[in-house]
Amino acid sequence: MDYISDHLGIEKEKVIGILNLLREEGILADAKDLTAYIKKGEKINRSLQIFESFSSIEKYLATIFEEQEETYNIKELNEEAEKLGCGNVTPKKIRIILNFWTIKKMIKYKNSEYSKNHVRLITLEPKEKLEQRLEKRQELAKFIIEYLYSQSSQLKGEVEAEEVLVGFSVKELKKSYEESMNLYKIEVSTADIEDALFYLSRIEAIKIEGGFLVVYNPMTIERLEEDKKRRFKVEDYQKLKQFYDSKIQQIHIVGEYAKKMVDNYREALQFVEDYFRLNYTSFCKSILKEVEKLKFSEILVLENLGNCLVNCHQHS
Repeated sequence: MDYISDHLGIEKEKVIGILNLLREEGILADAKDLTAYIKKGEKINRSLQIFESFSSIEKYLATIFEEQEETYNIKELNEEAEKLGCGNVTPKKIRIILNFWTIKKMIKYKNSEYSKNHVRLITLEPKEKLEQRLEKRQELAKFIIEYLYSQSSQLKGEVEAEEVLVGFSVKELKKSYEESMNLYKIEVSTADIEDALFYLSRIEAIKIEGGFLVVYNPMTIERLEEDKKRRFKVEDYQKLKQFYDSKIQQIHIVGEYAKKMVDNYREALQFVEDYFRLNYTSFCKSILKEVEKLKFSEILVLENLGNCLVNCHQHS
């Protein structure tokens, strides 16, 4: 995907859309390129339980927020939602929903300068449209959980596991929904399925890996030093230095492993066994006796080279 995007000068999102369209038309094979870890209890579908908790909170919040900017108290919203029967509601869950709605451009909000419990918020679309979007996404999300849960139940030997790994694709989910016996099913697109998967991932009902699905983990940066004239010191970069020192070691490990895979397969197997058996510090001392300092650009080159060597050996 990156190769196509770079060489044709097309945005990655458009490339993903085109590839998904080719899959829908049957031109490209529909590989099960997504995997989900389904949470399971002995008798309760925990993923569905998590979804239903967030779903009830969302429905409540949709009735409260207005198209005019207002100030809302998170704790008061939490207490009111609890009174109305929203299961397992917490301020943290409310904030997760607010962050998700912001990413999907359903609302716009900012924290109050005077209180951590207050937010200034405005909806970016009419209440009726907002509720319709919620209803559509929640119906799809519930179907996806039930479908993946039914698939996980068919996996022999893994039924009692805390989390079960299930392979699937976006096209598979879309087709299964369209073929379902649900009398109230709605017309859906690939984007709708991806939206529902993103939602389930954000509320941690399921963990998704692989495919083209991009899960954004927002970062909040808070300035701690109020003196704007203060200069940075060496100790301010200590954590960054530790990160790159660790990165350098990992690149050397990958490079050494790739080299052993080419030269001596037995030594490569012993290398892997030592990596998982020995303490990390002991492993580095025994295997990587001379770790030279590299620039960041050299790290990237070695990282790509190491991965290429491993891939070449696997295909040879």
